Amino acid sequence: MAYVLISLGSNLGNRKRNIHGAFIELQKYLPKLYQSPLIETKAVLPWDSDPSWNLPYLNMICFGDTDLTINEVWEIIRSVELICGRKPRQKNAPRQIDIDFLSYDQLIIKDAQLDLMLPHPEINNRAFILRLASWIAPQLKLNKQSQTFIEKFREFENNFPLWMGILNITPDSFSDGGKYQNLSVIKKQIKHLADHGSHFIDIGAESTRPGAAKLDPENEWKRLEPALKAFKSISLDYDIFPGLSLDSYHPQVISNALPYGVQIINDVSGLSDESIVFDIIGTNIKYVLMHSLSIPADKEFILNESIDPIAYLYEWFSNKINRLIQLGLNHDQIIIDPGIGFGKSPKQSFEIISRIAELKELNCLLMVGHSRKSFLADVCGNDMNKRDIETVNISNKLIANGVDIVRIHNMKKHAEHLNWSLK
Repeated sequence: MAYVLISLGSNLGNRKRNIHGAFIELQKYLPKLYQSPLIETKAVLPWDSDPSWNLPYLNMICFGDTDLTINEVWEIIRSVELICGRKPRQKNAPRQIDIDFLSYDQLIIKDAQLDLMLPHPEINNRAFILRLASWIAPQLKLNKQSQTFIEKFREFENNFPLWMGILNITPDSFSDGGKYQNLSVIKKQIKHLADHGSHFIDIGAESTRPGAAKLDPENEWKRLEPALKAFKSISLDYDIFPGLSLDSYHPQVISNALPYGVQIINDVSGLSDESIVFDIIGTNIKYVLMHSLSIPADKEFILNESIDPIAYLYEWFSNKINRLIQLGLNHDQIIIDPGIGFGKSPKQSFEIISRIAELKELNCLLMVGHSRKSFLADVCGNDMNKRDIETVNISNKLIANGVDIVRIHNMKKHAEHLNWSLK
């Protein structure tokens, strides 16, 4: 059994449909493949290219195990390109589909007859490939001497994150409690988040604001199930849809939700119940380990102001990561989140944000959820529009410091300010 890493790109016609169609064709021969989120990149063109060729690409990579040989995989890739409409064109001209064979295990291949070189010679020069590869397999190395994908990606100066849109179906969340109670409104918001660039949509049914009442698993599931059914139904209308993240720390709820295609478990309790991970051991489902001192958050229960919050978090995460691996999780599955506003004063939250890059040394994917939180009140009060603007400003700082996943409420405002498109 060997692993394969393949990239798919399109900058002509219906880009999502082109990529989706190619992925489905590849899966016929490589059934264990799974896919990354989508990222848009500019076309890389010589200065004297036809201006009409300057069309942005949508990109995705896929990864999985296979019993097929290198030659067999290469033949499949070339045949799928033809099936999906690729036609002979000038070099660098727009194309419906472009499939690159990136890697086959840690083998080094240079075969002029096959016109094949592995690992792909441009893999370390293309930030989008490293971004997506560091999501799928952050600890993977192209060869025994190389850096991991996540280490290599973080060397790029202009990092870009994956975006997680928030959907709180709660009556009492701090910024949007009660807003998404009606199923038709929930469906509208799911589509809105999908259409404005979310790579993932994080659905939660229990408020964690200070003073919120705890929700038992049975009532949490009653709230969640209709939203998960809506998510799954809506996803069928899209060629490529955001991944599903579940904001829950109840093992029973997580077990119930997994058949709906959950890709991320967002545990805001900081592994308060170790059985929460049992159902995702041996899978590709990611687990967000968020630091928290209490659920719900308690403004009176915070880290001691005399300690270094980053040093404290570094030690806390190190211990928890080791425990998760002992339990059977793969290091690639673990995402760490410092838990802005959970057991931290506003001053500590701002310090953590300013020093967030220090947590990258833990060599895990790094997520931050700062959107609209109360620590922003000293800067912009309780006006949610002002908080959205400050959230965008902080998002930019987090991106500059290499945060991998940014969790936010207002995808549209971020899309407008950061100028992205996934259409």
